[in-house]
Amino acid sequence: MKSLKILNSNSHLIILSIWFINDIAFKPYLPNFVVGKISDIFGIYLSPFILTSIIVTLFSKFKEETVFYLSSVLIFTVFLSINLSQSINNTIYNLLEIGFKNKGTADLTDIVCLLMLLPSFLKFKGFKSDNEVKKENKIILLLSFVVFINSPAERSGRSDVLDVLLLLSSSTDAIYLEAPVDNSLVSNSEIFKFRYVGKKNESNPPTIASLSIPDNCNNVNEIPKERDYPLTGNTSDSLPLMYFNNYLIIVSKDKEIKSASLQSNCSSTNCNLDLSELENGVYNWKVFTQYTFIDNCVRYIYKDQPKQTPGSFIK
Repeated sequence: MKSLKILNSNSHLIILSIWFINDIAFKPYLPNFVVGKISDIFGIYLSPFILTSIIVTLFSKFKEETVFYLSSVLIFTVFLSINLSQSINNTIYNLLEIGFKNKGTADLTDIVCLLMLLPSFLKFKGFKSDNEVKKENKIILLLSFVVFINSPAERSGRSDVLDVLLLLSSSTDAIYLEAPVDNSLVSNSEIFKFRYVGKKNESNPPTIASLSIPDNCNNVNEIPKERDYPLTGNTSDSLPLMYFNNYLIIVSKDKEIKSASLQSNCSSTNCNLDLSELENGVYNWKVFTQYTFIDNCVRYIYKDQPKQTPGSFIK
């Protein structure tokens, strides 16, 4: 079997090993952009060979070349779907759930990794077993299957198109909404869960240890005033020292979150919201980070909006 011999080649054993080590060690403990993309790139490349080998081994009457093409189309369709829409992503992961509690986040930039199906196709078409690999060790099938089902582990960092091309860390802070799942029914007391991922893959918003009052300020108001601060275009030297206060969840009936039906401050990424006062209907929600700073002896609160896709739920 051509696909099985390809998996047994030394180069592909190395790729499979890197993919496995990356998923079980680097992604959970050293999450960053490059680590996240390694799994996508190697996974997309190897998956057609893995699926074809397993299917043809179980169903020997199937023509290998046909199975390879169908497997490639399946991988293309599923990977494209889970990155085009978060709701589709949630549905597919729920259908594929086999006890690992994996979740995914739709990310349009991941679609670039589908280009790895081209070298897979070229390798399959051009592979000549007599000149490369003659053995068909089926133990590699078990190892490949373990790596394959482990590969959808949740990633921590995301990026824009420029990050994909240059292999840089994320260009902006981001928040990933995890619960309630899009379009799900909620109770009056609902736990809202989300993740914060900073530009350098921080799991918490960066902040100073404390907010000190300047010596020339005799009196600073205790209740901060809300103020937009033009962060874009400023250098770090020109920014005020900001102290992270909390997260702010805003619930709205419009998708653009222009008006708030409910607001709630949260000190952690798990927030219990009382929704009893909301009318029945479909709502959208986003998470903001709130910082405090002092300018000209006046305490202000700055509300920042990390990159995210609004979530939705049904009350």
